[in-house]
Amino acid sequence: MTCLSQHPLYALAFAVILSFGFANPASCQTTIADRVEMLPSGTNTITIVRLSEILETNRAIEEEWEAQLEERFLSGAAAIPPHIDNMVVGSLLHLTVLEEVWSASTFPLPSGTTMEAIAKAHNTTVESLLGRDSVRIDDRAYVTTVSSDLAAVYVPAHRQDAARWFRSLTSGAKSLTSEYLKTAASTEGHVVMMIDLTAMVDPVVFRRQLKEESRYKKFASVADTLVPLIAGVHGAKLVMNVDDKISAKLDIEFDSDVGQSVFSVKAILLAILDDLGASISELTSAEISADGPVATLKCDLSESSFRQIVSLISLPPKTSHESVPTPPEPELTSPVTNKRQPDPAKATADYVKAINKMIDDLEVANRRANNYERTILWHEKFADRIDALDRTGVSSIAVEYGEKIANAFRAIAASLQGQQVEVNTQQRSIVYNTQYDPGWVEASIWGGVGVRNPSVNVTSNLEEVRRNQAAAVAAGSKDRIAIWQMIRDERSRMSRGTE
Repeated sequence: MTCLSQHPLYALAFAVILSFGFANPASCQTTIADRVEMLPSGTNTITIVRLSEILETNRAIEEEWEAQLEERFLSGAAAIPPHIDNMVVGSLLHLTVLEEVWSASTFPLPSGTTMEAIAKAHNTTVESLLGRDSVRIDDRAYVTTVSSDLAAVYVPAHRQDAARWFRSLTSGAKSLTSEYLKTAASTEGHVVMMIDLTAMVDPVVFRRQLKEESRYKKFASVADTLVPLIAGVHGAKLVMNVDDKISAKLDIEFDSDVGQSVFSVKAILLAILDDLGASISELTSAEISADGPVATLKCDLSESSFRQIVSLISLPPKTSHESVPTPPEPELTSPVTNKRQPDPAKATADYVKAINKMIDDLEVANRRANNYERTILWHEKFADRIDALDRTGVSSIAVEYGEKIANAFRAIAASLQGQQVEVNTQQRSIVYNTQYDPGWVEASIWGGVGVRNPSVNVTSNLEEVRRNQAAAVAAGSKDRIAIWQMIRDERSRMSRGTE
């Protein structure tokens, strides 16, 4: 399975503002609704995080989430500071190959921040994009200012695409065209994630799956009802709120009434998440109801499941395996030039705690999953999350520990896709072919067949492909057990080394 893109949207955005500290932060006057409509016209996913509201909840105050934001809330997200009230990010996601094409975001800037200071902090220079001062960071993204208190980030660093979006921001044009996203984005909630699914489902492929795959055959008799319903899906919106419990509400909107098909919709949704390796155990027992064209699932989430879902937001990069140096101090007139340097002991301890929290969350997810294979995506995303952790002031031993755990997570994900993994427990090494593509995802309701070299033929060998996949995954069970033992051993060694 091709994992989500490694684009470093939040990692870069917050690397920019963290370079200047948080003295006298600006209060962004642009509303979330305005910032949503600024997103590029091709946007099909939007995520809104109202961080200040989360940190004001009784739970967050009692558990000191603000003081321990990385460890307790996002478990190692790339330097998401509590001083930012909210985040808005849009992207173009292709579900046929589970690939993100680009991401775009706006975020508040601390007062006094200039493009020249941003450029200097990242050892680069200011350049002009269609007359707009911009900074290219690490050849991965472009940053510009929209106003004195608002900045914009475009990932990846495609100069022409970034320039077009920045120009639309300068003109004040409202770029977003998806009516579904515009409406969904008005929803209140601590975390709101939405995707426009219009025309994404291939009705021909889906009908074939209903008839030929064993897990769907119970729906074959109602294919004439289900196929037009599912193919007419408009979008999905997940709203999560933090209180004594973490509640989740998932609305799936269609262009016709759901009616008696509501339980079939739930079963199909769970099957899709299984295919993506993104199973959330609580959704299996979630309550489901229908109100006209909207099917709604409701459940409470564990903290580990909440972190798993939130891990999809940051889209961190695959950074180099070298310690990230402390950026040079920017020359600003505000007091932020006197920011304190990180304490190496605390930086190392926080880094290791974040990694260990991810290990704990994955072990919980694995124990709760009915099928271990359904956790592929979470292994991949947590590996990416480790790569995006701030390494400033972190010891080289801890950085090496993080690299080993990230590699182990990716090896487990590869094994769960049917890829052969070689584990040498004596040398504590893992080898696998990162270019290997078993092709299991070629049969999906999104019409993935034919996107790459298909593993499913037109007369259908879906069951054969599923059997081959299951056999390959089963064959790698001993390797995965060995990898988990290596993870525990590395954790134990790291713990002894930091005591």
